[in-house]
Amino acid sequence: MLKWYLTTGGGKNQTKSSGYCFKTFESLKYFSNQVSNFLTPRREEELFRGAVLIEFAVCMPVLIILLFYVHDLMKIKRLYSQTEFVGQQMANILQNIAKTRTITINDIKYSAALSYLSIYPGNTMFTIKSGREWHLFAHQPRVYIYYVKGGADQKASTVWGLWIRSGTAVEPKKWHSETTQDVDFPGSIVSLKKNVAPSSIYSLLKMEGNYSKIILEAQMRWNSSEQLDANGKLVKSARKVFGCYLVNPKDNAKAAYFSSIVVFSPNRGFTENVPT
Repeated sequence: MLKWYLTTGGGKNQTKSSGYCFKTFESLKYFSNQVSNFLTPRREEELFRGAVLIEFAVCMPVLIILLFYVHDLMKIKRLYSQTEFVGQQMANILQNIAKTRTITINDIKYSAALSYLSIYPGNTMFTIKSGREWHLFAHQPRVYIYYVKGGADQKASTVWGLWIRSGTAVEPKKWHSETTQDVDFPGSIVSLKKNVAPSSIYSLLKMEGNYSKIILEAQMRWNSSEQLDANGKLVKSARKVFGCYLVNPKDNAKAAYFSSIVVFSPNRGFTENVPT
C-alpha cells in the first residue's frame, strides 16, 4: 500500500508540476512570438525609416543655415580680395606715373576709375542722378592716400592725407576729393599723427630711418541714412547691400566696408606737397 501510494501520489504531483511547467513554457513561447513579430525585419525597417525622417527634419535646417553661412563668409572674403586688388592696381599705376613726373589729383582719380572697374563695371561706380547719393549697388568706391615720413627714434609723422570718392558720370563732378594735414578722416582706419610710433598711424606700418611711405586704402562706402539703391530707396542692412544671407558685414570705420591697405615706398613723383 505504501509503495503504491507513493507511486500514485508521486504520479499526481508530477502531472501537476508538468502542467505548470507546460503553461509557463507556453506563456514564454507566446511572449517570444509577440516580440519576434514586433521586431520583424519589416518592423525594424519602418522604425529605421522613421528615425531617418526625424533626423532629416532636424538636421536639414541646420545644414541649410551652414550652407548660407559658408556662402556669406566666402562672399565677404571675395569682397576684401577685390578691394585689395584695387589698391594694388592703383599703387602700380601711380608708381609708374611717379617715375617720370609729379603725381596730380587727376592721376589719382583716373587710376581709381580704372582700378575699380573690377567691382563697378561701366558707370556703376558713379551716382545715377546729380546731387543725390543714388547708386545702382547702393554703395560706391572711396580711396584714401597718406604720405608718411620717418624720423628719429623710429618715429613717424603723417605729412598729408587725401581722399576721393565717386560723384556723377559727368565732368567735372566724376570725383569729389578732400585733403587734410591735421584732422583724422572719420571713414579711414589710418590716423594723421605726428612724431609717433608707426603703428599708431596704421597698426601694421613699419618705418626705417628718414624714408617715406605711401599708405593707400581702398574701400567700399555705404551709409544707411544717405545712399539709395537702384530703386531710389534706402537700404537699412549691410547684409542686403552686399548680397549676404545671414552674416551682416561690419564696417571698418564710419560707413567704410572691406578696407584694404597697400603700403609702398614712393617714387620721386610723390612729394610732401598734397597733389593738386
